[in-house]
Amino acid sequence: MSRPIEIAVIVAGIDEEYQNAVLEGIISFAKSHNVNISCFSAFGGVITNNKYDLGEYNIYSLINFDLFDGVILMTNTISDPDEKKKMLKQVRASKLPAVIFDCNEFPEFYNIKIDNYSAMRAIVEHVIDVHGAKIINYISGPLSNPEAEDRYRAFLDVMAEHSLTVDVRRVDFGEFRAFDGKKAITTFYKNSMSKPTQLSPQTIPWLSPLWRNCAISATGYPRTSS
Repeated sequence: MSRPIEIAVIVAGIDEEYQNAVLEGIISFAKSHNVNISCFSAFGGVITNNKYDLGEYNIYSLINFDLFDGVILMTNTISDPDEKKKMLKQVRASKLPAVIFDCNEFPEFYNIKIDNYSAMRAIVEHVIDVHGAKIINYISGPLSNPEAEDRYRAFLDVMAEHSLTVDVRRVDFGEFRAFDGKKAITTFYKNSMSKPTQLSPQTIPWLSPLWRNCAISATGYPRTSS
């Protein structure tokens, strides 16, 4: 048998649903195609502590690119923009073939992406046109993340097209983590604003299951299997 292909996967927060699902797919393919996967994962951004983040992101400095045949970049999961830039610089210097997730900014890498803008447009239009919502609270990922930026832009565009006002107090930016959903709902309630047109499981379908469950739990609505 020929030697296995060696692939480095660079990611953050593998305890989260999205990262975990992607890694499961990568590993499943690797097992049946004579590929070895080395995953370099940090947990930066979990707590508000720069020293903690510095220690976590140091895992990326251990990568010896000379040992690999290619790189899979899940930089959309790394919240620190400086760490992203540093990592991208290292990968470029390695001259290895690289795949990047959901990022159009670097044409030298093969980009695997979904159309986040169109997907969010369809969701917000549904909430407005089908459910009749006019006051909408929005829970977002960080705008440093290209997926979150595309989704938020779609939200703003659809709201403007329907002549609906976006109240900045009704928008909360998190880090795609489970506790961010609960934090967002708690913040909305603390602002002592009137409730949105509908604040139920049906009006927040764009959240990941972890965010959605936390957000629904914070509102007092029962969780559902739908």
